[in-house]
Amino acid sequence: MSEICLTGLVGSHPLGALAAFGLLRCCQEMDDFRGSRLGWRRVPHWFAVLETDRPATPESLITALTARQKQR
Repeated sequence: MSEICLTGLVGSHPLGALAAFGLLRCCQEMDDFRGSRLGWRRVPHWFAVLETDRPATPESLITALTARQKQR
């Protein structure tokens, strides 16, 4: 299992939480991230953590999101 810490998506702020939920929805449309789960970690504020069953890095997430947007 891989974890990508999304420290820019602060869960205690409504827009950060909504952005994290939107990212999870986008992950369902990308083969390498389908089935991902969203969690939260508190250090010192709540931030999103994306969990995948496949090996993943922040760079691979950005690459997949970029490719997804080009197809839209």
